[in-house]
Amino acid sequence: MKLKQLLDDVYDYIDVKLELIKLDTEEKMTRVSILLLEIGLLVGIFIVFVLFGSIALGLYLNYIFQSWYLGFVLLAFGQLLTGLFLWITIKLFPQFWQRNTQKIFANIIKKIFKNK
Repeated sequence: MKLKQLLDDVYDYIDVKLELIKLDTEEKMTRVSILLLEIGLLVGIFIVFVLFGSIALGLYLNYIFQSWYLGFVLLAFGQLLTGLFLWITIKLFPQFWQRNTQKIFANIIKKIFKNK
């Protein structure tokens, strides 16, 4: 009789432990989802800002140079140079970029798995 009671208690303990693990996992997944949503919204807003800012700057440069396209060509060339600069610095200084991206991801993981 006592063995049966002990086994029932062990099964109940295992059930409670599994339920706790499920709830903990659900909470962490919720945190990850919310964090990804926040990052996605911020990136989306930044992209829209850059897009409209680029269009406005291109139109302004067109007005200054009295051209239909020269402002956009200069803007595209400037963005190409910026992209090349970033690409070259990433290739020349990979440790710097890896260290900083690791810090960013470490902070994100800390934020996800922080204790209450």
